[in-house]
Amino acid sequence: VYADRTHHGKEEGILFRELGLKKIHPEHQQIMGELIHEHTQARSKVKRLYEANQKWKKGDHEALKTIHGMLLELAAFYPEHIAKEDKHFFHPSMTYFTSSEQEKMLQEFYSFDQKMIHWKYQKVIEWLGGEASEIESAEPKKDRYKCAVCGYIYDPAKGDAEHGVKPGTSFKDLPADWLCPICYADKTHFKKDLE
Repeated sequence: VYADRTHHGKEEGILFRELGLKKIHPEHQQIMGELIHEHTQARSKVKRLYEANQKWKKGDHEALKTIHGMLLELAAFYPEHIAKEDKHFFHPSMTYFTSSEQEKMLQEFYSFDQKMIHWKYQKVIEWLGGEASEIESAEPKKDRYKCAVCGYIYDPAKGDAEHGVKPGTSFKDLPADWLCPICYADKTHFKKDLE
């Protein structure tokens, strides 16, 4: 979650976006492309780790080999990736920006972090509060889907305002890239809620 939503999100959504507006040296352009590619690789590795963990939770003891292998891959991957960012990209990339542009990006990074932290815990609070109110309600719930990872229930009557999903949006009509607002599992990890 941290690496993809926060670390990669800040780089790709803020720094790389701003660098895209500048004429940068071909070497730095190449490194930026490599970093974006490495982010894609990291997402794939984390997804494979997550999937292996789900298999292990269901009793597949062979999945432990995959979990072990993926943890070793990630442990080898991230130090090299971070070294490339820190030693060969971030400091040189700052030379393309004025002091005021750097300050503006720093404020955007700070705001991004605040929103991510507040968003995450607000969703947990809403989810916990939502569970309590659902227990009290005798009204039947239709077309709700439950995350098999964390237990979050997507209720079309409520939608997902934080991600621009309006109330009344059925689960099947959610965007293909929609993720669980609690644990970030994709739609394939949701099952129709029969409770």
